[in-house]
Amino acid sequence: MNLRLDRALAVVAIAVALLSPDTGRCEWLPNGNPVGTGPSNQQYSQIVSDGSGGAIISWGLRGGTRTVGLMVQRLDRDGVARWTEGGVLVTPDSVGFSKLTADGFGGVIVVWNPWIGHPGAPRLTVQRIDANGVALWGASGLPVTTNALDYFPVADGTGGVLIVSDNATDSRVVIRHIRYDGSLAWTVEDHASSVQWGYETAVSDGAGGVIYATPDHAQRVDSTGALRWNSPVVRLDTAGIVPDVVTDGQGGAIFAWIDPRRRIIAQRLNADGARLWTPFGVKVYTLFNREEALAIGDDGVGGAILAWNDYRGATPDVYAQHVDAAGSTLWPTNGIPVCFGGSWKEFPVVVSDMKGGAIVAWDDLRDGYCIFAQDIDAGGHWLLDPYGGKVAQGPDPRSVRESDFGRSQCFRVSDGRGGAILTWADRRTGAYDAYAGHVSAPVPIKFDFDPNTVNLNSSGNWVTGYMQPPAPWTAGDIDIGSVRVNSLISASPGAPTAIGDHDGDGTSDLMLKFDRVAVELALDAGGAVPVIVTGRVGSEAFFGVDTIRVPSVITAPAAGTILQPAAVTSVSWEVSEVVVDSVAILCSFDGATWTLVARAQPNTGNYQWTVPDVSCGQARIAVALVAAPDSTGELITEVLGTSGRFSIMDLTVVDSGARPAFALRGAVPNPAWADFHVDFTLPDSKPATVALYDVSGRQVASRSIGGSGAGRHVLVLGGRGLPTGIYLIQLTQNGRAMTRRAAFMH
Repeated sequence: MNLRLDRALAVVAIAVALLSPDTGRCEWLPNGNPVGTGPSNQQYSQIVSDGSGGAIISWGLRGGTRTVGLMVQRLDRDGVARWTEGGVLVTPDSVGFSKLTADGFGGVIVVWNPWIGHPGAPRLTVQRIDANGVALWGASGLPVTTNALDYFPVADGTGGVLIVSDNATDSRVVIRHIRYDGSLAWTVEDHASSVQWGYETAVSDGAGGVIYATPDHAQRVDSTGALRWNSPVVRLDTAGIVPDVVTDGQGGAIFAWIDPRRRIIAQRLNADGARLWTPFGVKVYTLFNREEALAIGDDGVGGAILAWNDYRGATPDVYAQHVDAAGSTLWPTNGIPVCFGGSWKEFPVVVSDMKGGAIVAWDDLRDGYCIFAQDIDAGGHWLLDPYGGKVAQGPDPRSVRESDFGRSQCFRVSDGRGGAILTWADRRTGAYDAYAGHVSAPVPIKFDFDPNTVNLNSSGNWVTGYMQPPAPWTAGDIDIGSVRVNSLISASPGAPTAIGDHDGDGTSDLMLKFDRVAVELALDAGGAVPVIVTGRVGSEAFFGVDTIRVPSVITAPAAGTILQPAAVTSVSWEVSEVVVDSVAILCSFDGATWTLVARAQPNTGNYQWTVPDVSCGQARIAVALVAAPDSTGELITEVLGTSGRFSIMDLTVVDSGARPAFALRGAVPNPAWADFHVDFTLPDSKPATVALYDVSGRQVASRSIGGSGAGRHVLVLGGRGLPTGIYLIQLTQNGRAMTRRAAFMH
């Protein structure tokens, strides 16, 4: 039975502001700006900052199965193209891979090699395009080497580039420094490394050098070409997995990877290569689930924000975690979701919001194929639409999942104002075209929430918020219908509103009333609990923060606890600030809808709760007063306390050493474009079957598994030739069955 409040809660989407507030030119379009268009597919776009709030974007011209040309274009901070209409042609040749880095002076440095079937495929070429779109290093670029397959360019801060590449002959790492004028400064080889094609990442050390990582170690090369981390060689214990890396802003770097047991690990090394976190890194995620598509961005103060595809629920989701400079995780254990709702959220990218938080963007299959974004502050609070802000609507916008090389850093960049510029390709005109979109930073406003302490003896209907936007806006510019407290609670209909100067600072503010019970249900307990207000002022999104004290009442389950569905767990509470005849226990799995668990409980007590068969990462318990039900359901009249957020999930994937469980984790990738790679675990060697069904229940593919043995397996289930749509994958063995959804797209 669902519970209702005596004043209804509504959630209305807050649009992501896509206009630049400090100029008269508003060129960013709601569904993205076309960057490269034409009759042929224009795909594999990448992006770097132009250093002035805009971006430089590259993309490939597709001819059949090959990229037959490479283009670049510069968009200024307002989304206006600044170079030749249609872009600057970097090379007309068949390109296998390309990567780029900003030159630090408003231009870009592009590195590429030929299509892999070309006889000169190991050849690398580099070109520098200045801020005006003029090629500086010859008409065809400069040859770098004829013996490298993969590479990673990093700007040197003076207009040149450091190129970290493999050696196609013996897999050594080779670093070359090319000066601003295209001349070769030095070449150094790292004989301690052994890499495979595509297995290195790199970032600037902030002093003209580079920090890079391979599957077996990390190294720093300074601006003179000296290897700095040789005594001893720094090994990250990644078990052969190449980590993602971002700068820590202090001469070192932060590395993150998913280990073989599916844990997400992060480690910070300082400028001398010393580990600053625990010897084996910080465990960001430890549920031993199928996590993938890890992305990382710096928080601007020595820490990092990580986002990843998360499969703890029935469909793919995106979760995030904040690790500070000391290696402490700041958000709830095992991360937080990036928004409410949505479906098939995958392939996140992360960019700093310059406030200690980050903007996370991802591919989303709701409403067709979309790209959504969320601004998450340093404390883990959503600052944009609680359901995410839509950046692009298909058909079929492809960002990270369309990548040739799978590095999420190539698809987003800071706008230098706390927002982000994203790039992707979609086929709204038939063929794929390259686009860019802007996610504006929300405007900070002054916010005062009253009361400063939740009073359990209060019988008032409302609590009050005072909002004061900065100039040039006034209190009258605030869209009252868009205002939300903690992403959920709108202003109470029919409650008084007023524009005045409640704090006496000479500037008007807007007073709004919010349902007291709804607000109390949305708050965790604590001495300094943030209350977040979001909404629109003029055409811009805004946010404001105040902190209040919320008494602690519930002692179990504790925040961060993981509960197993159908298990029995203790719910414990102690209400001491108010005496009532009895209380009710409520639970919520989404933060918005509450369900009655038990009534007629004492002020202080312990209830044995059978955990529902659901899967969620943001469950909460509340102790409340509930009136007798009527035709509309139960009525919550008073909230006495709420728990912290905890998870409910089936821990079918267990740590090494335990007997394998019967588990179906689903398809990889999801959505798929060729075959489904089905990831599952069997407890023994008895026969099993993996079958694929369409939504009508018709079986379209099946494979029998005999004698595969206990443990984790991945098999290929044919998807080629299937129409685009949603499918069901079912694993059966010994009378047991488990089903997961998967999507197939052309």
